[in-house]
Amino acid sequence: MRVNQGFSGAGARALVWAVMAMGVAASVQAAEPAAVSAAASAPLAPPPVEAFARLPLLSRVTLSPNGSTFAALMNRDDTTLLVTQPVGGGKLRGVLSSDNKEFRIRWVRWVNDDRLVVSVVFPSRRDFVATSETRLLSVKADGSGVINLVRNAPSPGSATGSIRSQQIQDTVADWLPDDGKHILLALSEADRVLPAVYKVNVETGERRMVRAPERDVYDWVTDAQHRVRVGVRTKGTGTEVTVADVDGRNWRTLWKAEDGSDAVVSPMGFGLDPNELYVRARHEGRLAVFTVRLGDPALPRTLRLSHPPRGAVGDLVRSPRTGEVLGLRSAVDGADGESRAELWDTTWRPQARAIDLALPARDNRLVDISRDEQ
Repeated sequence: MRVNQGFSGAGARALVWAVMAMGVAASVQAAEPAAVSAAASAPLAPPPVEAFARLPLLSRVTLSPNGSTFAALMNRDDTTLLVTQPVGGGKLRGVLSSDNKEFRIRWVRWVNDDRLVVSVVFPSRRDFVATSETRLLSVKADGSGVINLVRNAPSPGSATGSIRSQQIQDTVADWLPDDGKHILLALSEADRVLPAVYKVNVETGERRMVRAPERDVYDWVTDAQHRVRVGVRTKGTGTEVTVADVDGRNWRTLWKAEDGSDAVVSPMGFGLDPNELYVRARHEGRLAVFTVRLGDPALPRTLRLSHPPRGAVGDLVRSPRTGEVLGLRSAVDGADGESRAELWDTTWRPQARAIDLALPARDNRLVDISRDEQ
């Protein structure tokens, strides 16, 4: 892949438009008035869609835990390929592909050094209602060993042996990075709506329930020790955030708020301290990231990140080695799935600044971190 280091994207586009404008002006000055009039009245063919928008060449780049291989989504015309390649160079290998007409790859993530988990979305219908369905696949980095992680038995009493499936199957509650063979998946039963939490084997699809569904709870959050600790209830037009002690007992309500109000608090995850909860809430009119001490009944908040112009939106970035929270991975432009890490950790923040100094005049993004943090 060749990168033009002389111009940024905006600068290159400005240069192209300037050259085009000069060329048009010269042509008009050299042409006869009648020719100019005829050209102006001739119908112009509409520009192709690609002149306005197209998918990036590469997106969703992610690094294997040992840092040896990267995976990414490569877009060619109407086709998206999931590809892998050794970091040091070597053969680019196609793993999965999608024509983007029915099935589309949403995201991809390494679950260990040899296997990836892939989310796929497609349109469908349920009882004459249009739906968007998601499926979760597991595949080896060489393209072999593809399995559907959510397998269901035939519906009881079904004469045809039909199999009911869940609409949403890709809500990962915890990646269990120290495990490497399992993930925690928030999944409803095929004929239910409220999700339970299951421990799923990424090599076989076998699963067992670790947290039963609760009334009105649609979202579950685990702590850094991989225990289900927070449930978000949706009741009418409002939400209610509940939390349990580290032993899974003594569930209590932390916040209640109507949807859209400035009092809404959204849990994001825990720090290494099981009593430190990261939340997203309003601050000076925009969303910001706070930590909350659960051991204090007053629930005091400490501001971690605030962006007055646009708000802080994204997922927590953790150290692969320690599991500690380093910062926030926020969307860039919100269009192509790319992200930028904004770090508040006192060790990583200076490192990011040093990279910017070493590679000036570039848009440097922290995409992923290997397990050894090198």
